[in-house]
Amino acid sequence: MKKVLFFLLVSMFSPGLLFAQKSLVKLSGGYGMLQSPDLSEFEEVAEALGTSLSKGGGSFGLQYLYGDNRLKYGGEIARLEAYSFSYSNPGAGIDVSASGSVMPMLAIVNYDLSENKSFIPYVQAGLGMATSTFEVKMPGQSSSESKSNVAFMLGAGGAIGIGESTIFDLSLKYHSTSYSYEGENGNETETISLLNIGLGFGYKF
Repeated sequence: MKKVLFFLLVSMFSPGLLFAQKSLVKLSGGYGMLQSPDLSEFEEVAEALGTSLSKGGGSFGLQYLYGDNRLKYGGEIARLEAYSFSYSNPGAGIDVSASGSVMPMLAIVNYDLSENKSFIPYVQAGLGMATSTFEVKMPGQSSSESKSNVAFMLGAGGAIGIGESTIFDLSLKYHSTSYSYEGENGNETETISLLNIGLGFGYKF
């Protein structure tokens, strides 16, 4: 399955570089809100310690699209913060932090809902792989674990023309992937999903 997705990603990126088609590069930043898992048990622990657990965080992404009509293809690489936690008690010698992030690499299909150059609403779908990374840091030691699995994205947005070749972009995307771990019942799977709001700029060439 992973080999098939890798071939899909390569094939989606390559045609626009090999043939003369209109291209668009978009760079965006934003904020992602964690939808799952709910992390309610960790929130209770954080509250008992007098601190908080941030579910979600900053995001950024780079997207490349090509095509001569409303239907465009391409790829996206992004990084989304899933959660973060920190607790410090100098008197007890405690200083610990934990965080999780997701980095998807997706083949993208984009469809423009209008040919109006001043404002173009669009919908998108993506399929590929994502790497989920979990880190824990304490004085004198730290640990990090990364797991990769199939990922998908569904999104919608609008592009506002601010020049002959430049656009301002607003998007709302739902990202989802999963990871496996050894739980009480053996090998278990957990879904990570985020709803991300993004703002960015694009350049047509």
